[in-house]
Amino acid sequence: MAEKEAEQLRTRVLRGKRAAALAGRPNGFPPYGYRIVRDPVSGRTLTWELDPEPAMVIEEVSQRVLGGESLFAIARELTMRKVPAPTKTGEWLPRRMRLMLLTPSYAGLRVHQGKVIGKGVWPALITEEEHLQLTAILTDPSRVTSSSSATKHLLTGIARCGVCGSVVRYFGPKSLKTPTYQCEANSCVRRRTDLVDELVVENLLARLEALDPDDIDTTNVDAVEAMREARQLRARLEAFADQAADGALTAASLARVEAKLLPQIAAAERRASVSQHPIIGHMAGPDARSTWETLDILPRRELVRVMMTVTINKSTVGTRRFSPADVPIAWK
Repeated sequence: MAEKEAEQLRTRVLRGKRAAALAGRPNGFPPYGYRIVRDPVSGRTLTWELDPEPAMVIEEVSQRVLGGESLFAIARELTMRKVPAPTKTGEWLPRRMRLMLLTPSYAGLRVHQGKVIGKGVWPALITEEEHLQLTAILTDPSRVTSSSSATKHLLTGIARCGVCGSVVRYFGPKSLKTPTYQCEANSCVRRRTDLVDELVVENLLARLEALDPDDIDTTNVDAVEAMREARQLRARLEAFADQAADGALTAASLARVEAKLLPQIAAAERRASVSQHPIIGHMAGPDARSTWETLDILPRRELVRVMMTVTINKSTVGTRRFSPADVPIAWK
């Protein structure tokens, strides 16, 4: 009889766990970036909610990996910034970071017995598509795991061509005395790398020096969600633009999509503007210039990406001269 009762109890427990999993309720301790929401009476876990500062870190790390940066470089830079790490030593470790990014929970997915069985009731930090992309990147056997990074230039893949909207790439063959940033898609524009970088860096540092570190807020949950919403909407818009470029969508249809999505993106970005990226809090204040000198290219690129939109237009003063007005900067 005791064995029978034990088996019945086991069956009920397993049935309850599966029912909770199918309902999308969380189980166990939340991953880094979340915290538990409990029933005030029973103390039972109801769901997980975003823990603002760690959530911003997961958001940052995910986008940097999707952008091609190495885990080694990101971990080193987060440790240097003294960003709190989910380890006893307080140090960011590439292997631990890899396991974190492979967690389906960040995409709002419920896992039961090692398999994804549906959506969870907690807010997602990344999209399901981004989770699949991260999984493909981090499980690729041919992935380079050394500390080197292919991206070595400040604005490659970040600045935009003012003619066609494509990103610009570094162009510096040995035959060219002065390297340039060049429109990736159609070579619409070309500007000297050193002059553009100098302009961008001076504007960025002036902006950072004028910020009061006490005014930097990285703890607003609504702002974190708004940032994610804006990024997802921009991804949708870019997907429609790609369809139009491939001829699968007419220009008129794309215009209707833009008319609908652009106001939503602007609204989300306005809500997100009440909170700042953690790296801005690290850099803000009168020491911004000296701190900048200690950074390598990856955190420098991250600062540009989160703080400004750089557009490179055709020259208005001739190809042998440089006008700052031809490289407008919009602050995010």
